[in-house]
Amino acid sequence: MKIILGLLLVALLPYQVFSQSVSSFQAELNNIHVEISRDFMDQYNCSDLADRAYQLRSDVEDALEDENYTRREVSQLREIRNESRASFDFIRSVGDCNKGIVSVQDFYTVNQSIRSTLKNINEGTYCVDVMSVAISDFISYLAVNNSNNNYTVSYSWNSTSTFNRGSGTMGLSSKSMRVIYTNRDNPDDRDIEVQNINCQVF
Repeated sequence: MKIILGLLLVALLPYQVFSQSVSSFQAELNNIHVEISRDFMDQYNCSDLADRAYQLRSDVEDALEDENYTRREVSQLREIRNESRASFDFIRSVGDCNKGIVSVQDFYTVNQSIRSTLKNINEGTYCVDVMSVAISDFISYLAVNNSNNNYTVSYSWNSTSTFNRGSGTMGLSSKSMRVIYTNRDNPDDRDIEVQNINCQVF
C-alpha cells in the first residue's frame, strides 16, 4: 500500500521538480573550462572535453524545449548553449582535436574564461595572421583569417628550439581560426616560425 501511495505521489509532483537546474548546466560549463586550463596537453583529455562540450550543448537544447523554465532561465540557457557550442569549437581547433575551426568571435568569448596566453607571431605580414595560444605547457599555433574571404592556405613552419619542421595546406573560412601546429607530441617546441604563407580564395 505504501509503495502504491508513493508512486501516486511521484506522479502528482510537478515536472519542474525533475528538470535540471540552470546552475547545474553552468557548473558543467565551468568545469569544462577549468579542465582545459588544467591539462590540455593530453590528447585523450582534449577529446573527452570536446565530447562533454558537445553533450552539454545537446542537453541544454533539450532543456530549452521544457516549458517549465522561467523567461529569465530560458535566456540563461540560451547563453549556456551558445557558450558550450563555442567551447566545443575552441577545444577542437585550439586543442587540435579532429581538426576543427573556431570563429574569431567564439575564440575570444571562450578565452575570457580560459585566460590563455596569446602572442602574435605574424601579424599583417601575410594574407592571414598567426597566433600562439599557450595553456600551461601546451602551445597551439593558429592561422587567423580576419578577412571577409574564404581561403585555401598553404604554409611552412620550423622550430627555433629543435630541428622539427613541416608544411601543410588547409581551408580557412572568413573570420575564423585553425591550428597549424601544436607541441603536444614535442613539448620542447615552444618557439615556432611560420613562413611562406600563401592564400587562394575559394
